[in-house]
Amino acid sequence: MNNTDEQTAPGNVLFGDGAVGGIAIGRVFLQMSGGLGSAMRYQIGGDREIKKEVKRFEAAIVRVRRSFEGLRQTLKTAESQDPLLILQTHLELLEDPKINDETRRLIETERINAEWALQRVHDEIHAIFDKIEDEYIKARAEDVHHLCNRIQQELAGDPIRKQAAANHNSIVVTDILAPDLAIALCQLPVAGIVTESGSAMSHAAIIARTYSTPMVMGIPGLAELLNNGDELLIDGSDGSVTVAPSDEVLAQARRKQQDQAQRRQRFLEESSQQAITPDGFRVALNANIELPDEVPSAIRNGAESIGLYRTEYRLLTSNEVPDLGSLTDEYISVIRQLKGRTVTFRTIDLGGDKMPLNLNVPVGSNPALGLRGIRYSLRSPGLFRDQLRAILRASRLGPARILLPMVSDHGELVRARAIIDELTVEEQVEPLPVGVMIETPSSVMIADILACNADFFSIGSNDLIQYTLAVDRTDESVSYLYAPLHLSILRMLRDVSRIGHDAGIEVGVCGEIAGDPLFTLVLLGLQIDTLSMSPSGIPLIHAMIRRTPLEEARQLMQGVMALKDPDEVAKILQQQLRTRFSDLLGS
Repeated sequence: MNNTDEQTAPGNVLFGDGAVGGIAIGRVFLQMSGGLGSAMRYQIGGDREIKKEVKRFEAAIVRVRRSFEGLRQTLKTAESQDPLLILQTHLELLEDPKINDETRRLIETERINAEWALQRVHDEIHAIFDKIEDEYIKARAEDVHHLCNRIQQELAGDPIRKQAAANHNSIVVTDILAPDLAIALCQLPVAGIVTESGSAMSHAAIIARTYSTPMVMGIPGLAELLNNGDELLIDGSDGSVTVAPSDEVLAQARRKQQDQAQRRQRFLEESSQQAITPDGFRVALNANIELPDEVPSAIRNGAESIGLYRTEYRLLTSNEVPDLGSLTDEYISVIRQLKGRTVTFRTIDLGGDKMPLNLNVPVGSNPALGLRGIRYSLRSPGLFRDQLRAILRASRLGPARILLPMVSDHGELVRARAIIDELTVEEQVEPLPVGVMIETPSSVMIADILACNADFFSIGSNDLIQYTLAVDRTDESVSYLYAPLHLSILRMLRDVSRIGHDAGIEVGVCGEIAGDPLFTLVLLGLQIDTLSMSPSGIPLIHAMIRRTPLEEARQLMQGVMALKDPDEVAKILQQQLRTRFSDLLGS
């Protein structure tokens, strides 16, 4: 089908999932994956041919590894380490015995070609994953799919996959987007990316966000409706894709592009000042990061502190358990770079949707409700104590805090604090503030008790919403029920804020809603003290807070709390964004 078809008439607008905001204008560059599902299948003859086929498979693995290693070298000095971590996961998965040994076994025992053997291994792995309802496991299944597809392409003699032909004027349209290809395309860079499948939570989307490459995902069959060279306009903010836009539409889009760039620069210039409302209420805006290399980006974007340092990332992406020395060095690196700013180290949050490559963490029949967060740490005292010692030793060089994840019972907090107090004496350092993540309904209900032994609260809104509403937002069959503005969530936020302040402790939010402009007035109206988010989100939220009197936000929240329907709440907040912040948000 070509672009003269009724479905793709000039000016026709299609909608998908806006994964990365921003406008891109360019020419279509079709980049279909091929690979899995389309591989040839044939039997192999004698032993010599079998050995030759095994060597062909092994050579493809070597070439893929070299390609990944080459990309990894380009990422070592990147501002964000997310692409590097994702690529590292794929490099380690490339060594997985299930993929390597089982494919070789099938070639040798069933005398079939490498493509066919790899396809069967892929299908067997996915059959296992399909039986597990867990967000992280599903993501791992996607990793396996992308990796097997990449090996298939190498076997087919298509190692470069033609991305070199794309350029800064290209909008790449593809069926699926593997992380390594996403890195290569974003580094070119291309103008934008549109995919037929995938979601804003995929690894490809994370990579595109790192490079600020506009992306729209989830428009099935799109590639069949387009030709190479068609002009395309995409807007990652609303998920729209316009085929052959008119001159008038293009002119409007270019004005919007320029306006976005100018506003972004204004935000950055203003973010060096404190986020204080016109009537004097101060909100500390902090950054969520995973690695020491991300500290400079956080500071450039105006972060006052590191509100959430996710210490489990090294465990999730390495084959080795870090020892006390390496943990101490890592934490010292963070503190030194902050030069007096505070860092909040969240203790290792493993289990549930985060399964390490190097530790035997029991999954259980329902990982999201199993051994995770502080539960795992208390069951693994050796690793927990090493981590706490490292934090305490690093704190000699600058201000630090300890944050305990997934606390659902007061006894967990008491046990953890006893260990921290013991190690504080042994290390002969000043006691550090110890906080609790509020991310389960039970922790909300006993917040007054937890406040007696906690120095601060940090609300993990992602898990709190999921556990309260009993909804997995990645499950398409129930994702419509995932409502962060549900009255139950708003009431929980209100109650935790009130209880914390009555106890004289700081209350912050470190989940996704902290960096979502739609929630800024809500969180300000609830007098949340700190918001911790991705560094890139800080400048806009900072500007919004400086333009909103606290009293007006409180009055707005009183009205919102009287509503019953989350959609009504969303409409009111969207209207507030349009009327109050049109100069910040543009059209």
